[in-house]
Amino acid sequence: EFQREDSVGIVRSMELADDTGVIRVTLWDEKAETPLNIGDAVKIENPRVRYRNENLELSLGRNSQIEVIKGEIKDLPSFEEIEEMVYPYKNISDLDEESENVKISGELTDLYGDRIISYRCPRCNTRLDIGEENICNFCGEAIDEPRHLLMIPGRVADETGEIRITFFGREAEKLLGMKTEEIVDVINKTGDEGALHDKVEDLNGVHVTVIGNVNFDEYNEELRFNPKKIVDIKF
Repeated sequence: EFQREDSVGIVRSMELADDTGVIRVTLWDEKAETPLNIGDAVKIENPRVRYRNENLELSLGRNSQIEVIKGEIKDLPSFEEIEEMVYPYKNISDLDEESENVKISGELTDLYGDRIISYRCPRCNTRLDIGEENICNFCGEAIDEPRHLLMIPGRVADETGEIRITFFGREAEKLLGMKTEEIVDVINKTGDEGALHDKVEDLNGVHVTVIGNVNFDEYNEELRFNPKKIVDIKF
């Protein structure tokens, strides 16, 4: 959810793939409430096509239609076949800045949980310093309740190498087995931002399979894996 001047909006994003490729889809307001599951076959009509971050995207609003198609569809490969085509597996040593929508598998290492909640302005998403006045230094918004972003930084390693990774939001919730609201509640009750430090540390050694993109972190001068989805977790 996000706040408009006179109403609350809803936005949801997903990726849509067939045997030719993958495209990002953004659903707005009532379209965002369409019941969808991973693996569903869908039919989309009248989307708005836009160019963003050097890629085409679909945007579904009031005049767009999305329909879940039941049963098998002629000439469309299975979900598993599509996943293998659009998310090829790579060893970590083979990753580079051009690696997009790739799948890696390895053990989590160097996870730390001293401060896993980032407090954000609900209007512009700028990081807030809660110790200061409850006003966003970027947009000037008075903050009644900040947006809470869950984040778990660390590395993932396989037999060929390792790469830096940070899990955000729902993917971080999958690792911890807790919702962000539950984590914020624990932190508020204990007054300790590192209250879940041990729980995060216990995730070191867990084996994960992850889909995502790679970019070069200029500050740390190394490659970084940006996870989109955790496919599998072996605790």
